[in-house]
Amino acid sequence: MKKLLFILIIPICVRALDENLLGLLDGDDFFGSKSAPIIMITYDSVSCPHCAQFNMETIPSLKRKFASDVLFIHRDFPMDKPSLYGTALLECVGVEQARKLRMLLFQSQSKWVFSRNTTKLLDNIYNSIKISGISREKYDKCINDNDAITEMINRKENAMKKIGVFATPTHFINGKKYEGAHPDEFFIEIFEKLLKNMQYKQSDL
Repeated sequence: MKKLLFILIIPICVRALDENLLGLLDGDDFFGSKSAPIIMITYDSVSCPHCAQFNMETIPSLKRKFASDVLFIHRDFPMDKPSLYGTALLECVGVEQARKLRMLLFQSQSKWVFSRNTTKLLDNIYNSIKISGISREKYDKCINDNDAITEMINRKENAMKKIGVFATPTHFINGKKYEGAHPDEFFIEIFEKLLKNMQYKQSDL
């Protein structure tokens, strides 16, 4: 088995937000209308327990309530070696399959995140997602694609440098940054306030 390329990225100071990263990018996993007045971008890691809670409990209810008003964009942001392997798998498949695999990884975090060595980690990740039907051969190929992994790390570094993503989950709502896990009500209040302000401005036209 080839060695996985793993690069430690040192956080640096952010001087200005890069507006290109605060909108929809090619290849983004998104839900909702591209013309929605609100854009919510979430960076998370498949090994992060708060991210698991957000994806399994919070985001589904927000999507149901604000499907026409908010464009929800998801971006993977691996924070450690386990999540780097997990994300390498997600990067290797299509968006729909990646969504299913991501949820399987979130749901089974306790079975693979704390694996005692790399061999056990890789086995545990595969055992957590094999129900999806992906073969071990394809899985091994995905997690050993160093070119794809390098590209993934470059995107992570770009987000760190240009918009200050250093932790997960990190959210950007119409360009404003929010860090950490929050209940539904936190985001509902933000969305409703933004929508109310937009309606107020339109009434003045």
